[in-house]
Amino acid sequence: MDLLPAIKRPHQPVIDVFTEAERAALCALPSPDGHLMRLLLEAGLRKSEAIHLTGRRLDFDRMKVIVKEGAKGSKDRTVPMTDALAASLANLVLLEGIDRDDYLWYDRPGGSLASRVRRNKPIGETSFGRWWTRCVAEAEVDYLKPHTTRHTYATWLQELGVPMEEIQRVLGHASISTTADLYVHTKIDAIGDRVRSLIAARSEV
Repeated sequence: MDLLPAIKRPHQPVIDVFTEAERAALCALPSPDGHLMRLLLEAGLRKSEAIHLTGRRLDFDRMKVIVKEGAKGSKDRTVPMTDALAASLANLVLLEGIDRDDYLWYDRPGGSLASRVRRNKPIGETSFGRWWTRCVAEAEVDYLKPHTTRHTYATWLQELGVPMEEIQRVLGHASISTTADLYVHTKIDAIGDRVRSLIAARSEV
């Protein structure tokens, strides 16, 4: 055994997630931005999935977001809506006049905030990046990449007690190890709270 080479495990970078206060600040942005932020944070969409999402993919009757266009590996999936997300998306559709074929993420030709909103084609990645940077700044939240919303969503589900297999399913991961090892980030504070609760429960026995 001593002659066998040591197996080097790939280094996994530490990935931050948005705190509860930061999530609240992002979701509190004026329409349509706050509604779109809640969609990212409570549906765990990839950027490509968000960019291609249209009104027809919001199933309010069955409380589901249907992820189809832009899905990684062309693997369709559905994500359950929370009551808060359903209400937020209903307001988005109503206030912005979004039809079935309109894209949820908007673009403004010319880049001016005063110019008309365009939703007849997917927003470009550069425009999405500008939208994200502006929203994070307006919410006064430290900058993290858009993909952080998927990690935040996975961690939130784990904190709620959702089984790992179900988190894997809604995220669309082929392997549960990807979900458990890379996306769910148990917070040290949460571990500390559980340890203290266990110690207190034992001392009462």
